[in-house]
Amino acid sequence: LRCTAANLRSMGYNAAVCKSRWSQSKGISKGAYAYIDVLLDAGSKRVIIDTDFSSQFVIARPSDEYQAILAEIPPVFVGSEDELHKFLHLISLAMKRSLKAQSLTLPPWRRPDYLTAKWFSPYRRTTNPLPTPTPTPAPSRQ
Repeated sequence: LRCTAANLRSMGYNAAVCKSRWSQSKGISKGAYAYIDVLLDAGSKRVIIDTDFSSQFVIARPSDEYQAILAEIPPVFVGSEDELHKFLHLISLAMKRSLKAQSLTLPPWRRPDYLTAKWFSPYRRTTNPLPTPTPTPAPSRQ
C-alpha cells in the first residue's frame, strides 16, 4: 500500500495509507483495516483505493448466483465513498441471500456493519515522505 500511495504522490495526487480501527459495539467485533485514499478538490472529495477488494466478500459455500456476482467484483476498488456505500449495501444483501440458501448464517465479519466499519471508521492517514534522489558524486580525477 505504501508503494502505491507513494507512486500516486509522485504523480501529484494527495494520496495516503489509511488505517482504520473500530471497537467492539452493537454486535460488531473490533477490527482494523488498511486502504489508500486520495483527496481531490482541496480535500472536499475522497477517493477510496483498495488493492485487496474482492477478497473481502468471499464466503463459504456460495450459491451459483453469488459466485457469478463475486466473479464480477474487481480485485482493486477505485471509487467514491458514495459508490462504496452503495456497493456494500448491495453485496451484503447478496451475501445474506446466498448463505440463507445454503442454510448458513452470516458470519460477524461479513455483516454489513462490520464491512462498513473497514472503510468508514475513524482512521489515521499516513504519508511517508517521497524519497529525494541522492546526488551521485562525480568521479574524482587524479
